[in-house]
Parts: sequence; C-alpha cells; structure tokens
Amino acid sequence: MASKYTLAFLLAVVFVQTLPTFQSLGIPTEPREELISMFKPSEINAIIEVDGIIDAVWDAGFKIMSLILQNHLHTVVPFGGTYPAGCRLCYATDSVIIYNNNTITIFVPVDESFSDYENWKVLEYQFVIAKVDKEAFNSGSVQRGSELLTCHSYRNVLVTGYGSINNVNITHWNIYNDGHIIVHGVQNFFNCRFGSL
Repeated sequence: MASKYTLAFLLAVVFVQTLPTFQSLGIPTEPREELISMFKPSEINAIIEVDGIIDAVWDAGFKIMSLILQNHLHTVVPFGGTYPAGCRLCYATDSVIIYNNNTITIFVPVDESFSDYENWKVLEYQFVIAKVDKEAFNSGSVQRGSELLTCHSYRNVLVTGYGSINNVNITHWNIYNDGHIIVHGVQNFFNCRFGSL
C-alpha cells in the first residue's frame, strides 16, 4: 500500500515540476469576468511572500499541494502576478499580490487524492474568494447553503455544513492564515459535479 502512494507522490512531483502553467490542466489563467472588478489592480492591500505559505503547507504534510503552490500560486490569485511599476519588493521575492482588500482561501487536499488523474482537472475549485475560517462559520457569514466564488472556474462551491464544502470536510484548520490568504487541509478534492452550481 505504501508503494502505491510513493509512486503516486513521485509521479506528482515529476508532473508538477514539468508543468509550465495551469493551462495544461485546463485551468484558465485569466480570472472570470466578475472577478475583474473585485481584483483589478488599483489599491495594493498586501504583498505576500509565497515561501511562508509553501513551508506551512509542506510542514502540515500536504507535500504535493506545496509544490503546486510554489510554482503556480501567483497564477491562481487573480492579478496576483501583476506587479505595479516601481514595486521593488514584488520582484525581489517570490510573492503574490492581493488587491482591494480581498481574501483567498485555499483548500489543500491530502496527497493520496492526487493518485486519481481526474482530480487534477478540478484543482481550480480548491481556491475561493472569501474568508472561510472557523470565525466565519461561527459568525454565520459562511453557513450551510452559502455559495463560494472560485477563483477561475465558472462554477461555485457550496457550503454543506460546518467545515464542509461540497460534502468534503476540512480536516486541518488554519495551516496558514495571514488574513489575506488562508489555507485549510481537506480530505479530498471538491467534486465539481456536486449539486447544480
């Protein structure tokens, strides 16, 4: 059993390292139209160094997603790689920019879920534009029936209960949380065929 996961992990590492962009997975690299007004570069809210996110995700045991984020986080966040002229810090480090006081929540699936190639096709559903954490659930701002806007797909994901999205449970809360980017671990990929969103 361990060799199956080891092989899947090694194949995933090779795949991630040779992956030039998300386009090869069918993931759009341009934000969906309704996100343009939300994220269009105007006011920089935060410049976030990617290394802190990658390290936290790796240390929590989500190795494959750590590698994916290392290579592609700036392409997933709408305009995340659009650096304003004269921003020396932006180019000096591997960073992502969050514009207009937005929050991105990333749901990283366990490494074992990458053994199914079909899951790679729905990676885009793991990135939502909303503050999704225990506080949001407790306050009621995120509750059962809430639709969460994904970063690039043209379908949303649905909150199906406390700590559950598209019937996939959050298993590791706040792997990373700086207020602009939040990362939680989940038991699997979100099912893109869930409901009729």
